[in-house]
Amino acid sequence: MRNFVSKCNPPKKDDFSDADLLCLLDFIMQNINLFTLGQHQTLFHGSNNINPSFIFKSFKVEARHHNAHGITNLKGRWSDEKLLRLSTLALEVTVCLGKF
Repeated sequence: MRNFVSKCNPPKKDDFSDADLLCLLDFIMQNINLFTLGQHQTLFHGSNNINPSFIFKSFKVEARHHNAHGITNLKGRWSDEKLLRLSTLALEVTVCLGKF
């Protein structure tokens, strides 16, 4: 775990007390085997419970992109379509993580 947090930018504490959601998702994706119990059994929930990496990566990429560049239309407001997509991904991640 220390090796992982030392590579975070900005660096995080060893106990993850200052980690954000994207950092936690990175940790889960890089250490997915910690969350599996055996063949086709995981600690994840929902339709993505066997291999949640795709949904986590999608959320991470879109959240970073929208945060960095904004999701605005010509009038300076958030695009409803992009906001809906990001909200849907956030809900899928929440369902997948379940009771963690």
